[in-house]
Amino acid sequence: MTTNVAATNSRGLRSGGSEPDALTLVGEHATLLQGVHRRVWPVLALIDARTWPTAELDTLVGFLRGSLLRQASDEEALLFRGGAGTAFAELTVEHAYLHALTERLAEANATHCPLPELRRMVAELANVLARHLATEQALLADVIGAGEPVPSAAKLADGAQTWLPTNDAPLLIVLDDLPANLAARLCIERLLRLRAGQCAEVRSADRCALEHVHRWMRAFDTTGYRVEYGSADASVSQLHVVRRHRS
Repeated sequence: MTTNVAATNSRGLRSGGSEPDALTLVGEHATLLQGVHRRVWPVLALIDARTWPTAELDTLVGFLRGSLLRQASDEEALLFRGGAGTAFAELTVEHAYLHALTERLAEANATHCPLPELRRMVAELANVLARHLATEQALLADVIGAGEPVPSAAKLADGAQTWLPTNDAPLLIVLDDLPANLAARLCIERLLRLRAGQCAEVRSADRCALEHVHRWMRAFDTTGYRVEYGSADASVSQLHVVRRHRS
């Protein structure tokens, strides 16, 4: 039995050899997807030959960590308009799942799981990523409206274009929605990328997980960030984090 990687039908994958437009989100996604696929196929080929793809899997995981996951983090900081119950919160959870899949591949390369299991993991990553990017493009296109292309995260990071939120609602991070072994790390990474004056609410039913984030942020920079426990119901603890304006 084999597990197939679904064919990609992204608007960003151009025919005729033309390069994707790196200044748009669609083009940025197309480049990422092409990069993932170029590194996935050698892994799958060696699996089919019943050979463990040590170097090829290292290359794939390195690309995922250095390019895909970094871009996902940029999107959350520069493109998403996050609030409780929004579709952007769902996209953030999907980013966390991509993080978890990446770490599973890295662990598999260290422990050498059965080859059919590795094939399923690689196929799952490729298929989840393709669906996620299509959903993300559609949602952001609806937000910007008027047929305008959504700018790439790299373009926004360079300051070439602004993308202003519609409101000042706090960014909501629910640790319980993230993979347990990655929740604190992903939460801290996102908090460090708050804009000056932006605030976030971090919630969890696990007070220990919340305390880990609290201790790390306070040890890191109490001048740049105000971190304090806020009000919450009896079953959920909450941190209130604000990135201070620099004087």
